[in-house]
Amino acid sequence: MNQPAPDWDIIRETLAEISSLLDEGETTPEARTKVLERRAQQFAKAPISPTAAQTQQPYLTFRLAAEHYALSVRHVRAIAPLRRLTPMPCVPSYYRGVTNLNGRITSILDLRRFYELDIADAAPAMLIVVEGAGLEIALLVESIEAVHMLPPSAFANQESAVGIAGVMPTGLILLDIDRLFRDPRLRIFEEPA
Repeated sequence: MNQPAPDWDIIRETLAEISSLLDEGETTPEARTKVLERRAQQFAKAPISPTAAQTQQPYLTFRLAAEHYALSVRHVRAIAPLRRLTPMPCVPSYYRGVTNLNGRITSILDLRRFYELDIADAAPAMLIVVEGAGLEIALLVESIEAVHMLPPSAFANQESAVGIAGVMPTGLILLDIDRLFRDPRLRIFEEPA
């Protein structure tokens, strides 16, 4: 079930209250209790109706070459800068190699090469570790943009391209990680000679 988006104005107001209390030296138990009670009342407001929550979903947006992409945050396991890449022999060029992320060896997929995009632009510098269709792979991207709440209906269906679920009128391309990871080109098996 999707959580409603946080009310950032309330959060900022609460932080300002706490900051002013700390600045004035009011750290008595009564002052803290008062702040906590007010915060509990603010966060205990009625939740957004389930139908409203279902119309908006969080999508992570990022850039590849001159194009902008999005993917559902439910597939995202980690985001990290690209620090060290170890090339792997005998794999397609879109598999850039592997890296060690928190003690786990993770394959790196360069979507620019997979989709045969112009790679003359900025060098990719970020990794988005995603999971789908039984695989966990780090996507090599140029930059992470933001997380946006969007209705799935905002994307016009695009069934023809591999791993592309839809495109918005603004040009934002929605990746379908499960469908992308089912592509047989991403499954590489070394067979004995």
